[in-house]
Amino acid sequence: MRKTLVILLLVIAALAVTAIPGDAHWRGGVYVERPPAAPPAPAAPTPYWYYCASAKGYYPTVPGCAEAWIKVPERPR
Repeated sequence: MRKTLVILLLVIAALAVTAIPGDAHWRGGVYVERPPAAPPAPAAPTPYWYYCASAKGYYPTVPGCAEAWIKVPERPR
């Protein structure tokens, strides 16, 4: 009977330990879940220049273009 009780207590202890969520921590005798992490900040948009091949220049130096503007990523200086 005593052996059965010990085994039962070990099984209950094992189940209790596995039932605690991974994002919880012990505080003041109680398991408390941590708040979810803040989402990462959105990436800054990539600045672009607009090039006109026929005029061989960039906007705003070239105010208009006969064909579609070519989007060129800005290069660091």
